[in-house]
Amino acid sequence: MKFRYYILNTALVAAALVGFTSCDDDDPEIISVVTPAQGNLSLSTDSIRVKIGASNMAALPVSTTSGGLKAFSLNPQVADIVDVDGVPMIEGKKNGEVEIMISDSGNSYKSLYVQVYTTDQMELSATNYSFELPYGLKATDNGAYVTSGNGGYSIECDNANVVADIDPETGIIKLTTTVSDNTETGTVTVTDCSGLTATMNFSCTGGWFAYTDGDLEEIATYEKNAAYLDGQTPVWLSESETWWGETTENGEVQFGGQYINYGITFAYGKIGYPEGTKVGEKVSGNFYYGNFQSPTTYNGTVQILVDNEYKRIAVWYNVDAAAKTVSRGYVVWVF
Repeated sequence: MKFRYYILNTALVAAALVGFTSCDDDDPEIISVVTPAQGNLSLSTDSIRVKIGASNMAALPVSTTSGGLKAFSLNPQVADIVDVDGVPMIEGKKNGEVEIMISDSGNSYKSLYVQVYTTDQMELSATNYSFELPYGLKATDNGAYVTSGNGGYSIECDNANVVADIDPETGIIKLTTTVSDNTETGTVTVTDCSGLTATMNFSCTGGWFAYTDGDLEEIATYEKNAAYLDGQTPVWLSESETWWGETTENGEVQFGGQYINYGITFAYGKIGYPEGTKVGEKVSGNFYYGNFQSPTTYNGTVQILVDNEYKRIAVWYNVDAAAKTVSRGYVVWVF
């Protein structure tokens, strides 16, 4: 045992002396360079598309390799690597883009760009779409949408009088315009993140009503105190001396803002409706709008859109088809 111990230690000392370098300035500096073995890993392409789902898994596009393939995803939520009988496969999880790192036993590494998608064909809710907007008023329709696509949507419209917008994730299409005596027609083209496109022809005419569903949905999202009537937004409602609140007079709830100075109400913007009115109900009500010199009460229909612990929003409107007039307004009160 002692003899074997001596041989082992002698070998270790010899190995250490081989790598020893003198500190004498006269001795040349010794630099050892180790060149790793070069593998032969190569890919037939540096990017592929993979459809979502386990039934659509894709193989790694490897042309040559030294064997022992391994791979991992930089974002497994978009696409992950699944072992299928010892073979790494790519499974798409959700729409998006991800980088896959591939290596083999020859210490070679490659990067693969993967685009994950849902469908090979985009479809919209209609090919030809007709809708109405309030006559003479700027309004928005949101009745059309993407039924099949890969997300990341954008939209173009060939009618300069119509503003087209689309939610990049849900695919809901918004068309905004002011309808006059002429019918607005045109075509919108929707494109998704993978480059698929779909078109929709539209035709918009004027109708005798005040709000579209899209208008009401947008107003319900407002987060700033405001009183609006037929395009007029009173500046005084944003003044520091404005009082916002609620009063009840003769069984009518009135809420909105008043500009008060030295205890005198100079101007106001309020909506009134019967006590007990619930959210969503359409009831006879009033819009109080003006100043102390010429206050005006507008009769019409009131609908409460939001009434919770954070804010109250109601709309008012009056439609007179015989006179061909549509008036509308709203009040937003943030508590």
